[in-house]
This record gives sequence, C-alpha cells and structure tokens, in this order.
Amino acid sequence: MIDRNKNEPRAPATVDLMALAECVERFSSKTVVLLGDFVADAFQSGDISRVSREAPVLILRHRETHMVPGGGANAANNFVALGAKVLPITAVGDDEAGDWLVDTFREKGVNVSGAFWRPSSGTQMRSRSQIMDSGWPVRMNCGAPFRKCVKSSR
Repeated sequence: MIDRNKNEPRAPATVDLMALAECVERFSSKTVVLLGDFVADAFQSGDISRVSREAPVLILRHRETHMVPGGGANAANNFVALGAKVLPITAVGDDEAGDWLVDTFREKGVNVSGAFWRPSSGTQMRSRSQIMDSGWPVRMNCGAPFRKCVKSSR
C-alpha cells in the first residue's frame, strides 16, 4: 500500500480479532438511536421469455420477489442482528412498503414509535431485477409512492 500523502509504502492495516469480538459482544448492552431513511429493497428474479418486437429489449417472466430493509432500515437491521436495542426515527409512506418495513421491525421486537407516516409521499423503494439465465442485474429506483411502482397483491 502507498500512503497517498507521502507516496511512501505503508504497512498494511491489521485487525485485532479479539478486540473486534469483544466490541461485537458489547452491542447487546447498547441502545442505538438511528435517524435515517427507511427504504424497501425488492430483489426480483426472472427468466428471459422473449425479445420485444418494438425494441431490442429483453422481456422477463417474473419468478419471485424478495423484500429486505434498505437504506437506514438496513443499518437498523444490522444493529438488531448484533444484539443492540434500536430506536429508529424515520418517516415512511402510508403504503404497503411502509407498513412492511414497520411490521418487519415490530416482529423483531424493535420499538417503532419513532416511525412516522407521510401520507403525501411514498416509501422509497429500490428494485433490483436479476436475469436468472445470465445473472445480469438491473436496478430501478422508485421515489414515487409504492402503490404506483408495484401492483398490490392485496
């Protein structure tokens, strides 16, 4: 490695695994107040069914959708997994994605009283599609209300 400031070689960073393990063990006694955007990440997978006649665009047949917490919700989820007590402060849309995020954390025993619903705007959503045959990823960000991005299954 080269030190950018001095253009001289520097020793590689070392990690004290015992100190790191002790740090992780202490998370169970910590409370983390997390202020951040809760995002719903949707991972969609499908197979190429055909090529569009109108343009050279692949048409995918949807196989499945897997939802996970994203953005600040991902950080909150990681703290919970490490054993910390998390108090999230966030705003979510009054939509299915917002309900799903709040319910997901409620099921994990997280106090979600700091989650506020914004009826005027939707929950941020990132959708990633994976073409199963090739593994090519595609990502779509949707800042519009969730119900305008994804057809409701309810």
